[in-house]
Amino acid sequence: MATPSFEFDIRARTLTLAGEDATTRTLALPPGMFDFETSLERVAVRLDPLELTVGLPSGRHAVVELSDPRRSLEELRARRPCVYLDQNHWSTGVAPVSRPVVGFSR
Repeated sequence: MATPSFEFDIRARTLTLAGEDATTRTLALPPGMFDFETSLERVAVRLDPLELTVGLPSGRHAVVELSDPRRSLEELRARRPCVYLDQNHWSTGVAPVSRPVVGFSR
């Protein structure tokens, strides 16, 4: 059985939906939707495992594991180190970045 997912391709301005039966459907985004400057290429969500993937113009991508109540914390970590980001220090961490990864303008 395929994993349900959806993907926004911001540059191509499409939304692709994938169902459990392995069917996919790609739709053009309506005019004006996501009509802003951003340095993201795409955003994809897979529902099993629960993860969010962010694609960047450099070709690199970041995978974020979403909370899954069916799995223990030890299983989710898989012996990887844990990093906790304090909201009060995000600006400190991104200060050296000359261009923000996510930026919006109208």
